[in-house]
Amino acid sequence: MSADLHGRARADALRSANDQLDVQLRSLATAIPAEYLHTDPGDGQWTLAENLAHIAEFSRFFTQDLASHLGNEGAAVGRTHEHPGRNAAIAAAAGQSLDDLRTALDAALDVLAAQLGKLHGEDLDRLGNNRKYGPEPLQRFLDRYVLEHKAAHAQQLETTINAVTQSQ
Repeated sequence: MSADLHGRARADALRSANDQLDVQLRSLATAIPAEYLHTDPGDGQWTLAENLAHIAEFSRFFTQDLASHLGNEGAAVGRTHEHPGRNAAIAAAAGQSLDDLRTALDAALDVLAAQLGKLHGEDLDRLGNNRKYGPEPLQRFLDRYVLEHKAAHAQQLETTINAVTQSQ
C-alpha cells in the first residue's frame, strides 16, 4: 500500500471510530431520563448533566485545537483539568435542561466531525506541542483527546445512568 493510501486509510479509520462513538454518545443521551439529569450519583462522580456539558465542551475545544494544529504545525494544543472553559461548562450544567444539553451535544459532535473530515492522512504524523505531554503526532493527540476521551465518557454516562436510576 502506498504511503498516500495508508495515510488516507488511517484518517478514514479515525473518522469511522469517531462516528461510532458519536452514535453511542447520542444514544446514551437519548436514554437519559429527564428526572435523573441532575441527580448526584455519589462517590464524587459528575451528574448526567455535567457529563453531557463536558462532552459538548471538550468536543468544541478540541475542534479548535485541531484547526489550530492543521493550520500551524507545532501549534500548542491540549489542556489540563484546570482549564477555565472546562470547569465553567461543568458548573453551568446545573441550570440546563436535557433538551438544551442534547442540542449542544449534537452541535458540538457535528462540528468536530466536520473538522475531522478535513484531515488528510499525512496530517496524522504532523507534530503538535501538547501543553501536557510535549511534542506528539496529531494521531496520538486525536486518539487521546477525542477517541479515548469520548469512549471514557460513554462508559461514564452508562455507569451514571445505571447508578442514578437504580438508586431511586
